[in-house]
Amino acid sequence: MTHTQAAPHPPKWTVGLLTLSTLLLGIYTLAPTTGRIPPGQVPPPPLAETLSSITLVEQRPDIPGYHRNRFGEGWGGAHIGSLICSTHEVMLAAQLPEATIDEDCTVHAAAARDPYSGQTMTTDNPGPGQRMEVDHIYPLSAAWDMGASGWDRNTRIRFANDPENLVVVTARQNREKSDSLPADWVPADRWARCWYVRRLAVVARGYQLSLTADDASAMRRQCLLSGLADAFR
Repeated sequence: MTHTQAAPHPPKWTVGLLTLSTLLLGIYTLAPTTGRIPPGQVPPPPLAETLSSITLVEQRPDIPGYHRNRFGEGWGGAHIGSLICSTHEVMLAAQLPEATIDEDCTVHAAAARDPYSGQTMTTDNPGPGQRMEVDHIYPLSAAWDMGASGWDRNTRIRFANDPENLVVVTARQNREKSDSLPADWVPADRWARCWYVRRLAVVARGYQLSLTADDASAMRRQCLLSGLADAFR
């Protein structure tokens, strides 16, 4: 009679490692990974649907010739009912709670949460650095380096005024971010980071703008961390 030798049991540490990796994979797959969505926004699609369509480069090139006016002389015009206001004013009215707008396009609204910092911001008597501004999620200067320098002027103006690429934040957060991409900057509010990088990926895909491989890695990491945090809070 032939006896088959039983397979040796794997070391306990390998079982623990496999269990942990399986748990993490399950959390990453099943947990919500968008984080907090700012008012007036919709959840962007997962990075799995966007990053594969974006060209990744080793590093951001430095393309000479950038000026803000390459993307139009300030904000473009847009309609709010019968009023013709700037894109900046339209975004304030669209994204802030209980917003009203005067005939001169001045916007008044209830206090809102800055999506980048999580802090309260207001249109009335803001403190230093708390004045509301409209940020380009994919910065104009970065866009110039990553593909926009080859666009015609109309495309650049459309990009600079596209609501898909605009979000209301405080002046302080807008300055801190400057023209950084995700490898160098993400929102201070960790719950907003996955939303932010997903939204940036949507813009990059829509306008065929490149990102660096480091940007893509940072973006994936933020959504993984957001998923883990959501699963355990």
